[in-house]
Amino acid sequence: MNETLSKLNTRFRSLSGILAMILIISGLAAGLVFARESRRVIIQEQEDNLFDIARSTDRNVANLIKRCQDEVFYLSNRSDFAQAETMYLRDGASSNLWFWLRDNTMTLSKLNSAIIAIEDGHTVLSSHMEYLEDYRFYSELGSDILKLCVSPKGVYYLAFMFRSPAGNLQYAALMDLQAFYRQIAGTELAEGDSILLYNQEFNLLISNDGDEVRVDRPDDPEAKVYNENGIKVMRSFMADPSKRSDTFEFTDLNDDSYTECVAIYPVRGNDNGVFTVAVATPYDRMIQPLSRINMFLILCGIVIVAGLALLIYNILVLNQERAVNTRKLEELQKENESMEELMKKTQELEHVQRLEMIGTMTSGIAHEFNNLLTPIMGYSIMTLEKIPEEDTELSENIIEIYNASRKAKDVIRRLSELSRKNPSYMTVKLSPDDILKKVRDTSLPAKPKNVEVVLETGCGNWQFAGNETQITQLLLNLVINAFHAMEKDGGTLCLSTRAVNVTNEIIFQVTDTGTGIPEEILPHIFDPFYTTKEAGKGTGLGLAIAKNVVEQYHGSINVKSEPGKGSTFTVRLPGIRPETTVHISEETPAEGIGSRETKNDL
Repeated sequence: MNETLSKLNTRFRSLSGILAMILIISGLAAGLVFARESRRVIIQEQEDNLFDIARSTDRNVANLIKRCQDEVFYLSNRSDFAQAETMYLRDGASSNLWFWLRDNTMTLSKLNSAIIAIEDGHTVLSSHMEYLEDYRFYSELGSDILKLCVSPKGVYYLAFMFRSPAGNLQYAALMDLQAFYRQIAGTELAEGDSILLYNQEFNLLISNDGDEVRVDRPDDPEAKVYNENGIKVMRSFMADPSKRSDTFEFTDLNDDSYTECVAIYPVRGNDNGVFTVAVATPYDRMIQPLSRINMFLILCGIVIVAGLALLIYNILVLNQERAVNTRKLEELQKENESMEELMKKTQELEHVQRLEMIGTMTSGIAHEFNNLLTPIMGYSIMTLEKIPEEDTELSENIIEIYNASRKAKDVIRRLSELSRKNPSYMTVKLSPDDILKKVRDTSLPAKPKNVEVVLETGCGNWQFAGNETQITQLLLNLVINAFHAMEKDGGTLCLSTRAVNVTNEIIFQVTDTGTGIPEEILPHIFDPFYTTKEAGKGTGLGLAIAKNVVEQYHGSINVKSEPGKGSTFTVRLPGIRPETTVHISEETPAEGIGSRETKNDL
């Protein structure tokens, strides 16, 4: 015996070593997969952040351009501004025109440097004298209204071009490009990030070099190149317009290489309609969270390996102790085998007796409580339908009563299942005629005095599978609605059942001679809280509950109504044929198995 245990112990140690290696390799593989997926997710999140910054920048650009265009439109359409221009051209009097150029909302803004008047390509008047010089205008922005211009000193501006109503001079509102760039960048850029603005044709680049804003026009051989990396990005997106992000490797002035990730928000589809917005960020900063995750994974791996080693050691020690204890246990088992067998049988017998006792008690308690809770729930629904709509407090109290009763039935159902009794919510075979009679008797206390109730049963021995409580509540909702419809002028309520041989269905019909339902609201009557009754007559929940119950049993419910003549609700449910089937026509109850009763008094 000891030799066998020793062999098993040796074999177990060998298998434990193999299992440890498998776990370590599996852990490393899972770590690599996790690291790769983390890298993908982090990069995707960072690219999404870049897109968000690009979209935010685009909105800033659009807002600035629109605000300046609105101000230009306001100034250019002033009649007194046109009169000042006419006086200047006719008499040479520039004071009024200079006043209009000087004192307006644009020149008072920190973004706008000046407004100049241009005649035959030369600047003839300026709101600020230091800007009275000739400017060179470029058409790369593709607009006659918004142009890029440069002063003789090499300073770039965004020029908003306009004319007065007289149309004799051309004017340009010069927006400082530095202030424009700082305004659109806002506070969203981190250190090392940059914003690149391209025109629609990708032959103009506006970017920053530290605090300085640079303009590159690569198609102009005379223009100085400031941002070769930005031009590289621009040409890459020109070659593949479908790209929205990419990584680029650049070289700085010290010939050190670095990588940046660039996300682009193209002019086709953005808000500003002039510039394609690109946002660049260092790639190393994008994957910085990944480095922390990798370090965390390494530490976790070390902890896991140490834990596995300790676990294997403990298993070996426990295995040796188990071998010793097993020998002792075998000796004790031989001595106490008969006693244990007797105790086991005694315990099993006691356990069976306890289960039988609990089952008997539970079955009786569940049955009694079901009998008490069914009328509570039924009368709660009937009371709820009679409560005025504006009396929300009382409605909520009744709903609480109903919900508490329903929860109690759930508890009882579970107790019944434990005791192997039929749960209260399980479907059983029911007689349509008996159900309808019960509904008729239950609803009589709510019947108006001037309403006659007629009962026509035509199903005979037909049955259907359902829950008595649910079906009763369904039909009670329809009957209460019919009573409300006939409450004022009285009438006749006809409750009928019939069986249809062809489709294997049993049919309940509730027909009243009340006010009817207008055609335009018929499609909505089964919607929750939609009611056709007057204020105070109900909450509009009855028909929604009825439809829900019918659909649970794979049946259908429909209504035919004519205003002033009444309504008929028809409920169709799958039927169960009797063993000896009497011929039943498709549209009328079977002959000889129907009955008709009339109830007019309580």
